[in-house]
Amino acid sequence: MLRQQPLFNGRAAVIGFCYGGPYAILGPKRLGYDAGISCHGTQMLDFIKELEGVGQPLCIIWGDQDHAAPANVLEAYRAVPARMKNVEVHVFPGVQHGYMMQGNAKAFDRKTYDFSMERALAVLERLD
Repeated sequence: MLRQQPLFNGRAAVIGFCYGGPYAILGPKRLGYDAGISCHGTQMLDFIKELEGVGQPLCIIWGDQDHAAPANVLEAYRAVPARMKNVEVHVFPGVQHGYMMQGNAKAFDRKTYDFSMERALAVLERLD
């Protein structure tokens, strides 16, 4: 279906929220996507070894108050960009899990949402 769209340029990225977050890694690694974006990804520590060999751009974004990204997860991922220049990791202070969900008054964070959308679009623009 995607290939039939007039604006399709032959390249695709995967964006994952919550339990879909690991697809930001698995999409490029195993499925041939051209980039991956994860927003408040869950169970990401289970997939950190999958980063090895990924050369496509990856953008991973969390809040430091995300119950799905405790300190050990944030620490592990914060170390990745030093050894993998294609991976960017952003952690926002005071931001909770589900910050992208506008209907969640408790977690939604406009500033982090806007930043995430800007980063996603920047990653997509680099694929042209």
